[in-house]
Amino acid sequence: MSDDTYDLDLGKIRGALNGLHGLGERARVLKGQYLADHERYKGWNGDPDDPDDFYKKTEPDDEKTTLTLTETIDSFGLAIEAVESALLESLGSVKAVHADVTELIAQQERLADSDSGYESNDEDSSDDESGSGKH
Repeated sequence: MSDDTYDLDLGKIRGALNGLHGLGERARVLKGQYLADHERYKGWNGDPDDPDDFYKKTEPDDEKTTLTLTETIDSFGLAIEAVESALLESLGSVKAVHADVTELIAQQERLADSDSGYESNDEDSSDDESGSGKH
């Protein structure tokens, strides 16, 4: 059963942000490295200008594999950046709420410490309606 509370471990969020930082860019770097390596082996399966049966059979799979892999790497990079952005937004929201609550508490403390206009006079109990005062 939920107790309608929201607990957040700021240390874990900061740790996750530190772990995610730069991974989106790293995905782009890996994609570039893969494409550069793949380019070095272009033509491994034959000559595109004079394709034989082996080339015709393997080239579509090679193109499909390359496209699928690069799209997957792009998706991972975008997903990581989206998670990082969401965590940053959550952290900012928590900090803003904390700042607001801290200010409201400080305001209430200032009000409690200031003269609020209410004065208690224990010596004069003539207005005491409890029935225990002087008659």
